[in-house]
Amino acid sequence: MSALLSTRRVIIVTASLTTALLFAVVMGLAVGPTPLGWGRVLGDMGSHLGLGHSTLSPLESTILWQLRAPRLVLGLLAGAMLAVAGGSYQGVFRNPLADPYLLGVAAGAGLGATIAIVGQGFEAAAPTWTPLLAFAGSMAAVHDSAGPTVDCAVLRGAAGSLQPSRPRCLQL
Repeated sequence: MSALLSTRRVIIVTASLTTALLFAVVMGLAVGPTPLGWGRVLGDMGSHLGLGHSTLSPLESTILWQLRAPRLVLGLLAGAMLAVAGGSYQGVFRNPLADPYLLGVAAGAGLGATIAIVGQGFEAAAPTWTPLLAFAGSMAAVHDSAGPTVDCAVLRGAAGSLQPSRPRCLQL
């Protein structure tokens, strides 16, 4: 009986979250400086699938498909990647409270982005380099905090720089 309730609960939660995601997608496409209306957005989406016809003007359709849809897809992908990264951290460290600050990833990314932003006067540090240098900084922080065990890696990442009297696993 409890297995049936558990399966039913999973189905209800999955259906609720899927409905919420679809609602957020439609509202993300409909709401903006140029209001399109959720019904008209659904109609235009249906017309692209061969169901009915669009009531959007060519300009509104361009706003929908060239501006809002790519932004929405990018937001969904970024959220999914952050969820996978967070789940990976929590799974590796077996800690539901694990976050990017645990190994110094956030600090390394911040340092890399700061270097890119401050160095914008140089040709090599154009604004398009900011994500690349942030990624390089986060990878350098993870590489620097790597240790023989997970515990040592966490201690090294969280502590940053310790006094010379640090334990053997914390020595750089």
